[in-house]
Amino acid sequence: MNDAGRDTGTWDTGPVGNDTAADFCGGLDDAATEEGAGMIRDALLCPPAPGDRLGLF
Repeated sequence: MNDAGRDTGTWDTGPVGNDTAADFCGGLDDAATEEGAGMIRDALLCPPAPGDRLGLF
């Protein structure tokens, strides 16, 4: 929890320096080779919905 009483994820300046990016990359590593391109395509074609927190407060 942060000082405001909210859950806090892990953030860094690297390309996978936050929890969501690390989770995505972990899932990509675990996926079958033929599923990887589809996972990346889906992530790029499915923008966040209005109101999604995106880790921002």
